Amino acid sequence: MSVESVNQIRNLGIIGQGGGGKTSLAEAILFDTGANTRLGRVDDGTSVFDFEPEEVKRQQSLSTSFHHVTWKKHEINIIDMPGYANFLPDALNCMRACSGLVLVLEGTPGALKVEAERLWARAGELGLPRLAFVTKLDRENTELDAAVKELRDVLQATPLTLHLPIGSAETFRGVVDVVRMQALIAQPDGSLAEEAIPADLAEAAESARDKLMETAAEVSDELIEQYLENGTLTDEQLATALRQGVRACKFVPVLAGSGSKNIGIPALLDSVVELLPAPAELGPAKGQDPKSGEAAERAISTGAPLSLFVFKTIVDPFAGSFRSSRWFRGSSPATPRSSREQRR
Repeated sequence: MSVESVNQIRNLGIIGQGGGGKTSLAEAILFDTGANTRLGRVDDGTSVFDFEPEEVKRQQSLSTSFHHVTWKKHEINIIDMPGYANFLPDALNCMRACSGLVLVLEGTPGALKVEAERLWARAGELGLPRLAFVTKLDRENTELDAAVKELRDVLQATPLTLHLPIGSAETFRGVVDVVRMQALIAQPDGSLAEEAIPADLAEAAESARDKLMETAAEVSDELIEQYLENGTLTDEQLATALRQGVRACKFVPVLAGSGSKNIGIPALLDSVVELLPAPAELGPAKGQDPKSGEAAERAISTGAPLSLFVFKTIVDPFAGSFRSSRWFRGSSPATPRSSREQRR
């Protein structure tokens, strides 16, 4: 662990319906943070997350997989969960290990499926703070507003638009950050260069920022009074309102980009560390005392006694066999190990 405090940890779950672009987003995160030297892709079998033979064959996630990255002195544990109906129970269970979620949405009208609704309902049951990332905006017939509408109308969330796309389909090249009021243009290495907001988006950006402040101010009476009196919030007040609102699950910030084209990922990571909580901020862990059988609580702290929560187990048919031992030493066995733990 490279961090000095529990407050610098984010256990990030990536959820969404099958085929929505979750794993492509996770691969882009690995690449942009330097955890992987190439951008893995599901469609050509080079994904770090979907590595099982059956996953490579189907080009879809069949089980939850894990990785970790470092971003701005924070350790982010990535939990990439399947979204197809047959494998959804695994995702619903693994969400218990998350401290925050990113819901991946496609910007296609009517694209939201029942699997996404089930995942969203489970997140609500667990009280997990959420962000939304609208991906595939580099494709035809995709738009940010379509995803925002489904968040509001189907999932009954209160979306807050933090990004406006610059260009569409083949011309999609970046986003306007309406919090900092600057354009973020995608570079070949996945980074985002800061530029002035394009003239044709200036009015839309001002309108989006006004709506953002109006909704964000509702987290406290003090901010509402400030907004009504001055018609605006300072940058510091807006940042505070966003953090409080997200962590209280009052609204869902919406960011834009493309996982497969690696656009908008650094801005998403910034929001993960700035807006989503550390595990300790979710309160103490609750369990049962093994001796007395009574309910017990443990503080999320390095100074507290050790407590573990097992949220996923794996049966390895080759555990303890000669073939398994060869795999550990780096030789190539005839049949690869099925355990995902060997990739962690």
